[in-house]
Amino acid sequence: MNIAIGFLRQSNRGKGVVEMKNGNLSKLVHTLALLGPLLCGVNVAAQTYSLIDIGTAGGTYGEALGINSAGDVVGWSYTANPSGVATGFPNGANRAFVYSNGVRQDLGTVGGTSSTAFGINDAGQIAVGSADSQGKLRPAIYSQGSMQVPTPLQGLINGVALAINSTGDITGAGLGGGFVLTAGGTLRFLGSQAIGYGINDAGQVTGNTSVGSARAFLYEDEILRVFGTLGGEESVGAAINESGVVTGFSDNAEGVKRAFIGSCQGDMCSMQDLGAPAGGTRSAGVDINNHGQVVGNYIHGQHGQGFSKYSSGAFLYSNGLMMDLNTLIDPSSPLAPFVTLLNASGINDSGWIAATGIDARTGETHPYLLTVSAVPLPPAVFLIAPALAGLASLRRRSIAES
Repeated sequence: MNIAIGFLRQSNRGKGVVEMKNGNLSKLVHTLALLGPLLCGVNVAAQTYSLIDIGTAGGTYGEALGINSAGDVVGWSYTANPSGVATGFPNGANRAFVYSNGVRQDLGTVGGTSSTAFGINDAGQIAVGSADSQGKLRPAIYSQGSMQVPTPLQGLINGVALAINSTGDITGAGLGGGFVLTAGGTLRFLGSQAIGYGINDAGQVTGNTSVGSARAFLYEDEILRVFGTLGGEESVGAAINESGVVTGFSDNAEGVKRAFIGSCQGDMCSMQDLGAPAGGTRSAGVDINNHGQVVGNYIHGQHGQGFSKYSSGAFLYSNGLMMDLNTLIDPSSPLAPFVTLLNASGINDSGWIAATGIDARTGETHPYLLTVSAVPLPPAVFLIAPALAGLASLRRRSIAES
């Protein structure tokens, strides 16, 4: 951090500018000047997180998929299978949920048995994919206690709403391709081979479209701009922040999928490889906040040695650093010794994260909310207070002596 200490020259009851006479003042200022480089050289301890287990609808598996500014989390989990013990299958239907203020709520369906919640805005509106009474998948919005398929989308078969912005605009996909539906009811299609994964408050959409191979895109003002790749074959846009910065994943020249951030200037779109945490090989960005922090998942292990040789983990990309999120869990968090985070799917501007992890005690995979723990200050910071107190005292004496 940069610390600048300025001194204002003040008038003293009409006597004009008061000059500081006390020699000790200059010594103190010199001391503070020496402290500046010291403080600049001290790194603030890494931000840490506490874990909250959101739980499931009774089954053994669930995932967190989105988060809003208030820290409300959405996703899905299995219900319990009543005959699970006898059949060996403990899980029933998957059901959408919202977790808010410590309470987990089942969102129901639009007539079927299963549903999944993908995104939530600050008004509590939720983008959903739900089965209807005939078992067909429908794009829906959950709002004020009710889940409905918007009228313009009622003819869309096998569709899902994947993201929602603050005004209630949604994006997603169905058999007819990707779509954007505004809160006012205007429906626009992104193309028969497109999927909309993320939408910001300006109505910019990201996702992927097939032009031979999958390509990430940025859709704005009815124009679809296509990204390239990191040197390989495919790219996918997963989320977009209010500055129009996209995150997702792309193949590099070696055919390895890597997380990226990218943006478009006019028709020119570019992307930056975010790499992977230490020991990682493949990575994928899943969400990005307005500070440019990215969360997602990565794999470490040797490519081509079989799935058993891989191990997945959640990551946080912040201030140019790619970090395994598991290393940032506060050791004092009661769940810290037992939970391994496999994926992070949402991050808000306060740094709170929606993630999915496995508990070693039970073997169950649950959705989790990660809240920011207090960030410790470097020891040198505590030298500022007495120094400034001394400076104020000497300043008062100097004015009195003038």
